[in-house]
Amino acid sequence: MSRKALILFIVLPLLLITAGISKAGVNVDVNIGLPVFTFPEPPELVVIPNTYVYYAPGADLDIVFYHGYWYRPHNGYWYRSSNYNGPWRHLGTNRVPRHIINLPPDYRSIYHDHPRIPYRNVHSNWNRWEREKFWNKRQWKHEQNEWRQERREDRREHRQDMRERRHDRREERREHR
Repeated sequence: MSRKALILFIVLPLLLITAGISKAGVNVDVNIGLPVFTFPEPPELVVIPNTYVYYAPGADLDIVFYHGYWYRPHNGYWYRSSNYNGPWRHLGTNRVPRHIINLPPDYRSIYHDHPRIPYRNVHSNWNRWEREKFWNKRQWKHEQNEWRQERREDRREHRQDMRERRHDRREERREHR
């Protein structure tokens, strides 16, 4: 074996091993300090009105989906992943979308009772839904239906009040006779 071949035979594997070690070191550094959290199955999501941000109500921590990525705050830092179970990469606060930064602090309790959407539906439709303003239309219809329902209830209550008043007047007339 020539001297060049011997050097390549020894040096090349060392370079590959060193590259593998440094690559592994990067992955370890990225996730330091972020507690491990995994979903046992794809999560159901809830859309936060007027934001196109979706959150996972089944998680005990803040984790949201927006524009194809998952975001998690932890100890004053933000992390992002393309998958709901990670791997998570540190993200500068200036790179976190404003819709996420501006979420109300109690969004989990405010929207907890909103309809759940299977992850597969969100994953395959989020882009089209946002482009077509799907949730804005649905929200408007939902609000319109709520308004109609409230009007019906108000009319029922008004009719009931009127019946009670008539009844009271009749009773008063009977008493005066």
